[in-house]
Amino acid sequence: MAWMMDEYETIVRHSAPGVITGKPIENWGGSLGRGGDATARGGGMFVLREAAKRVGLDLSKATVAIQASGTPGSSP
Repeated sequence: MAWMMDEYETIVRHSAPGVITGKPIENWGGSLGRGGDATARGGGMFVLREAAKRVGLDLSKATVAIQASGTPGSSP
């Protein structure tokens, strides 16, 4: 993730530590409060809720399948 942030900063030609999450804490601005499963346990749900609002989807009547590798696809 640090490499991705570094590449982005090279393209935009300024510091942008907030553009990428999941960076190492040492020297890269990572967060001590973020667990390795943060994406699977919350981030995806926030995106789903906002998307449902925009398209008028009632989530109480919806189902979802998550197909992914890494943390989102492996968390309970």
